[in-house]
Amino acid sequence: MILEFYLPATMNKEQTTELIQKLMAEHNIVDLKTQRGLLMKELMANYKSEIDAGLVNEIINEMVA
Repeated sequence: MILEFYLPATMNKEQTTELIQKLMAEHNIVDLKTQRGLLMKELMANYKSEIDAGLVNEIINEMVA
């Protein structure tokens, strides 16, 4: 689509996973079941235009399982 050309590029799965792991370490997040909201808050506040929220959710679900 033409619109995709103008949208900012989003991180792929590997990049998003690395970002999640980095933020977990920085914010001492050890239990995603109880601290998921803290991680999502940080991601959306600082990386909203760079990440795909659906992909983030998928990665977190894989990490929790």
